[in-house]
Amino acid sequence: MPNAPRQRCTVHKTRNIVGRCPKHLREIAPKEASEIWKAPNRAEARSRAQAFIAKYRGSGHDTLANIIEGDLEATLTFYDLDASIWQTMRSTNVLERTNREFRARFRAIGAHQEANKTEASPATTRTAVLVAIRLNDEAKNQTVKGFKQRNRAQRTAR
Repeated sequence: MPNAPRQRCTVHKTRNIVGRCPKHLREIAPKEASEIWKAPNRAEARSRAQAFIAKYRGSGHDTLANIIEGDLEATLTFYDLDASIWQTMRSTNVLERTNREFRARFRAIGAHQEANKTEASPATTRTAVLVAIRLNDEAKNQTVKGFKQRNRAQRTAR
């Protein structure tokens, strides 16, 4: 999907800041970084990011500046979407939960243990389908923040 927009997870960016912070900045720098993505628009987010970069690069904490600067535009993609879903779309938590479920099930059945295999075994495929069905069933009645739940008539009309 070469034309799909790429959104880097802002939660992970903030965690990277936490992991690289000296102790005396652990209360300050992550909060300042997360404020970048809470900006009301892309221009303000860029402005906050530039201020963060200048502050930390100027004080000898180039690593923190580089974390933000490295792929800043990829962390701002959510601004292209409807504002009501920004909070949901700037994080990869939903995808990570799904991937974690797949990995746990594959590990449990010993799938993909042969490094030379190029295609999934029938057992792996069945497991993937069953995990996806279960996750779908669990999510059916949950609304993702910012997305409106469509009623059954609207879903069947599509």
